[in-house]
Amino acid sequence: MMLNDIIQSLLKDRDLMESFLQGKVQFAGISETESKALFDVMGSNIAAENVYYGVSNNWR
Repeated sequence: MMLNDIIQSLLKDRDLMESFLQGKVQFAGISETESKALFDVMGSNIAAENVYYGVSNNWR
């Protein structure tokens, strides 16, 4: 599973997102660094639609 696919899955499925943020779900095929970065971004206050495109309107 590509990182892009993982992000899409998390954005579409709130239960999966919550399980991931609680540390109950791990994804095969991504490094520990990628997993930590994904956790940091998905757990942040940045709007989900901005996470996917890598842009945040909150940054000024």
